[in-house]
Amino acid sequence: MSLVTCSNPHRLYTYTRHHLPLLLTAVNEGCLSLEDFIAKFYKNPKRNFGLPEQPNTYVEVDFNEEWIIPEVPPHHKAR
Repeated sequence: MSLVTCSNPHRLYTYTRHHLPLLLTAVNEGCLSLEDFIAKFYKNPKRNFGLPEQPNTYVEVDFNEEWIIPEVPPHHKAR
């Protein structure tokens, strides 16, 4: 198996920083179950792309913390 690399890691960071909170809001509001979220964004891609296990890695989510996505992020070129 070859390593999966991203030609533009900034784009991946931006996706994660903005889409993950939106998806987790859907989980928190009951529009998407946590099990479905894990299946769609962890288990299925892992299976479909043959990604290896990543021991000692995890994502910690605090459903009680509120975060507002800025209209124009400070690092964005669209200013």
